[in-house]
Amino acid sequence: MARVSWLLALLVCSAGLFVHVVVAQGTQGSILLKSPSNQFEFVEAEQSFIFQIDGTEGLFSCSLLVDGDVWKTYGGVEAGRSREFIVSISPGEHVWSVACENDGASLSSEERVFSVSPAAAQKDPVEKFYVGGTSKYWIYKVNLPLEEEAVVEGVRGKDHVELKLIKEGREFVMDLLLFPPLMDHTKGVQYADMKVDGGVRERLYEGEPRLFDVDKDGEPETAVTLEVVLRTMSLHVASLEASGDESGQVVGGEEDVEGVVESEGSGDETGEGFGKEEESASERGSVDKRGQPEQERNDVVKAGGVSGSGVADEEDVRLKPEKKRIESPASTLAFIVVVVLVIGMAFIIFFVSRTKDPYQDALREQKRNVRARRAKVSEKEVEDAVSRLAKQTDLLSKNTGKTEESRAVRSEGGTTQKRGGVIASTSRRRRR
Repeated sequence: MARVSWLLALLVCSAGLFVHVVVAQGTQGSILLKSPSNQFEFVEAEQSFIFQIDGTEGLFSCSLLVDGDVWKTYGGVEAGRSREFIVSISPGEHVWSVACENDGASLSSEERVFSVSPAAAQKDPVEKFYVGGTSKYWIYKVNLPLEEEAVVEGVRGKDHVELKLIKEGREFVMDLLLFPPLMDHTKGVQYADMKVDGGVRERLYEGEPRLFDVDKDGEPETAVTLEVVLRTMSLHVASLEASGDESGQVVGGEEDVEGVVESEGSGDETGEGFGKEEESASERGSVDKRGQPEQERNDVVKAGGVSGSGVADEEDVRLKPEKKRIESPASTLAFIVVVVLVIGMAFIIFFVSRTKDPYQDALREQKRNVRARRAKVSEKEVEDAVSRLAKQTDLLSKNTGKTEESRAVRSEGGTTQKRGGVIASTSRRRRR
């Protein structure tokens, strides 16, 4: 009995020691970096980093570190399963690692070196994804900032355009939901309704740039211009720095306009600086901080303090642009095609109506023959009727003569009957 008790105590102690070792190992754990390998070179615009937590259990919050900065963080990372970070990093050589935390416990991976090829920056900044199911729409992702203007083509109603900005190791995304284009008859310009990050509907007019503050820091980073092509839309996306606005000021604000006019007045009076300003202003459009098109700028010369000079007159002309109706080249081409088709159909109908058709000629000849036969038949019927009438007249005259003869015979009826009786009796006697 004592041996059995010792054996049970030994088993209990062994089980406790095993549980303690397993728990201790589970709380330590490690992070395994699966991809990319050390000294790997990316040639894509987006880079993928895959890792896995081993030797422990539970859920962790994990972050991707690039050159010591946090680029992206995932919560609820389950141990034992691979997870992937997808980011866009500028060309050059970098160091990456992964750090995870769980209830005060922290895990860190090794550090690996990777590089991004300069060719990655030359890739198309616009990515296109299709969402099926009942929704059926496209998502166009535009990676910011842009060195050159990017054009998002073929956008239809209910499609999404995502502006993705990577700034100081953080990723900012702004979603634009577009609706089918319509015509504003009061302005004579087409527009498209849109929702920014699921907000209220706003109008995006064709040909009028709209500024967007993607990272919500109060300074817009990109300008979007709408172009309507038949029933589809094209969005021209450009970074403000790439479009020539190096000062970072928003065109259309009251203070900003004053600064522009003062700089023009202090420049060369020959107008060289003025021409450059006019060129850059026409490229980036005239838009205010709220992204609304500027309607009137009549007070700019007064605000700038420029008066009584030739430059002020030129500024007056420039700051009072004519309101022109912006028409899409595709709509003009469609109108020309319709007009040409109508004129062509008119010519075809005219020449076809004047051209002799053998079938139509034969049909008309047949109708004339039928009418001629009917005329001949009618003449013959008249002749037959006349002949029948003559015959009836002759017959009637003959019947009249016979009637008169019968009357004469009746007047001599007594003599005839006697003679007849004698003859009859004689014949009877002979037969007997």
